[in-house]
Amino acid sequence: MKSTLLRKLQFGTVTALALCLVLVIYLFRVMPIGQPMWNNGVAERRIQDATSMQELQGDLRSAVSSLSTFRHSRNEMLLTCFVANIVMSGFLGWSLFMMKRVERKDLQWRGVADPGR
Repeated sequence: MKSTLLRKLQFGTVTALALCLVLVIYLFRVMPIGQPMWNNGVAERRIQDATSMQELQGDLRSAVSSLSTFRHSRNEMLLTCFVANIVMSGFLGWSLFMMKRVERKDLQWRGVADPGR
């Protein structure tokens, strides 16, 4: 294997690994942990416009159900992206390790001293 092509492949792999790690850090920071921010203005107007307690209870059930479904779906999506990026980072790290081994074997096969020693 030509060393210039191997170096280009290593550079591309290192770049992809760095981008994956940045994405993992970003996903870790944006994963929902606490309570969501509520839109108090809309809720106050809806409460004032309601005519009966049953209407408010129906609105509350609908809002809680919708919010719960949304948060569950968002959490699953973020967790899936997080795990996929961890796996991708592991694969890229393994790929870099294997490239170094191939480069060392290539240099040994050619009879050149190993520069890493």
